[in-house]
Amino acid sequence: MREVTLPAPLDRSLDSILEVLAGNPPARELRLGGGTALATIWAHRFSTDIDLVCSNQVYRAAMPSGRRKEIVERLRQRRNEGERISGITSATNLLGWKTATGAVSLVPSRLGDFPKLWGEDVIKNTGVRLASVEAILHGKLLGRLVGAQRATARDGYDFAVGLLVDRPKVEWVLRDQDDRASVVEAARRAAGRLSGRPLLRPAFPEIAADPWGEAIKILEGMRRSADYERTTPFADTAPSDPPKSMPPLKPGGGGAPNPPNPPGSATAYLNSLKRKRNDPSRTR
Repeated sequence: MREVTLPAPLDRSLDSILEVLAGNPPARELRLGGGTALATIWAHRFSTDIDLVCSNQVYRAAMPSGRRKEIVERLRQRRNEGERISGITSATNLLGWKTATGAVSLVPSRLGDFPKLWGEDVIKNTGVRLASVEAILHGKLLGRLVGAQRATARDGYDFAVGLLVDRPKVEWVLRDQDDRASVVEAARRAAGRLSGRPLLRPAFPEIAADPWGEAIKILEGMRRSADYERTTPFADTAPSDPPKSMPPLKPGGGGAPNPPNPPGSATAYLNSLKRKRNDPSRTR
């Protein structure tokens, strides 16, 4: 298992919530999820939130109503003493607040017996592990984009970058044909729109300008490079008539479907971004 370090001030945010939890639930039962976990793995953007997740059983045992009330009272007391704490929220399925360095929260997992909950990385000196890329993307794509019909710029950016740098894991999340079709269709509808909080320090500003649109471009490039039929969800179909099936993506590592880089491959897409950045005629 690899040890990872959170950048400042996220390390202080994590320390602050672990201090309040006081070992209950224990760190070994906690996963860091959301964009912060993906940013720790991919270094593709900066995220300000600490979203800790544990199983429903662990959460219920550690956070009965009485203990949540005690924690809220302690947080209010610390706020009255001058500490920067705001937005305290205590509910059956959420305990969270905002600190001077960012928002922190603890929630029970909604994924139940999802087969890939835990990642392979542990945060140094804490015992807290990262959630798996698969679990995080499942929540972003099938939970929020398709289920809740919320298309945020951050989720679109994470989806597009995941296609480039961690494609096998994206493929695993979208291994079901109907899930793939639903995500592609929802991404098409979201293209050109930026909603939610702005992206911070994106490593790929070209993708950040239209995350969902760029994700569709990457998917289309992969379809062309793999010589897919135009009846797949990567084809230009009308939003009102989404295709119901598609052949599986060709296996590939590191985002590149086939070496050398065919036109439209993920690596070719990355190279095109590099050429744009190095073009002396480009206005900066």
